[in-house]
Amino acid sequence: MSCDPDATHDPVRGTAVAADAAALADARRRVRGWIAVAGVFVVLAVSTGAGFYSSSAYITALTTERGFDLTTASFGPTASFVVAGLCGIPAAWLLPRLRVRAMLLVGAAGTAAGLFLLGRADTAAALWGAFALMGAAGALMTVVPGTSLIARWFDPAPGKAITIATTGMSAGGALVPPGTVFLVQRYGFEAAAGLLGLLTIAVVAVVAAVVREPPVVRSPVASTGAARAAAADGTTWPAWTFPVVSVAFGLLMLSQVGTITHLLSIANDRGVQGAEFALTALAVSSVCGRLAGIAVSARLGLLRFSLVIAALQAASLVLTAVADGLTAFVAGAALLGVTVGNAVVLMPLHTLAVYGLPRFDPMFARLNLVSTGGTAGGPVLLGILHGVLDGYRAPLLLLAAGSGLACVLLLACRVDSR
Repeated sequence: MSCDPDATHDPVRGTAVAADAAALADARRRVRGWIAVAGVFVVLAVSTGAGFYSSSAYITALTTERGFDLTTASFGPTASFVVAGLCGIPAAWLLPRLRVRAMLLVGAAGTAAGLFLLGRADTAAALWGAFALMGAAGALMTVVPGTSLIARWFDPAPGKAITIATTGMSAGGALVPPGTVFLVQRYGFEAAAGLLGLLTIAVVAVVAAVVREPPVVRSPVASTGAARAAAADGTTWPAWTFPVVSVAFGLLMLSQVGTITHLLSIANDRGVQGAEFALTALAVSSVCGRLAGIAVSARLGLLRFSLVIAALQAASLVLTAVADGLTAFVAGAALLGVTVGNAVVLMPLHTLAVYGLPRFDPMFARLNLVSTGGTAGGPVLLGILHGVLDGYRAPLLLLAAGSGLACVLLLACRVDSR
């Protein structure tokens, strides 16, 4: 029975009450959606900051404090990348079946355990196992579940929200590694790794307590093997579109991460003094570029913005390849930083444009696997090319060509926002 009898007999008033209720529900949904954005931002900042972006500090500590050789220590982050990419697919399978909050907590616990074991590793197997555990746990609380949650809260136009949330990765890269270095220098690697693990659990637990799932029931996706991909707006794409897009982003990540990993070595090879300024410029421009990308991508659209990012990355690698002085070297690093965060956020947006929300989770996990292959292979490939070609100039030009090829592939696919 209605608590307002007048509304029952007055159609106009009843309509107004219903409209007010709908507006209130929409406002609540928006607030909860932006709380989810803030939560994903924080989780990505902590997880990537204490993971990928702190790898250099871990490798240094493992070689200086634990006596591991550089090759053995450097293989750890590669193992973490590969395992994270492989585990992204089962993580996507779990998303329709398990609450994101539960996945975040399991991922945080696994990351903390991996850091605890890494701080005590005294054999190569223990070191690689700890990094692999961190990669598997990271797959449960990084871009695949995070972007899926945001996409569902802001369907059918999640681009801006995803861009803001994934800026957490750039923020983590700028803020967490200096803290990691401080902890290692102040307390030693074993204690520092344990403290970072506790920090991860504490932060993720707070986020899991406040983040909610959107009020939409999703059923598991039965199949992802249709001959032609269909987006939510009915647009269909040839079967080759998404594989080619995946290769393009794999090339971009290979070139990008390979160069970033070797940046200090490139400076030493050239005799450039003050190369730490290049790392600072890279981190700052990554955050600024991501924030600027929110407005620029809305103005240009997905396709043109993607082409701009790929072209800028190719140009930054050419500049880094030919730079012999500090100014040019820092400029190349800063230009590369602009592309770092934006390349990452473009991947889920391409997936949504091609497949829409119903098939987003499994297909983005596949794209993430390919890009992770580039992330893991980039540092190794650049190291091999450096030895074969006797220097960094020619290898960097080859990586620039790879970024240029990625630009051509994206242009051929012509995936654009609708």
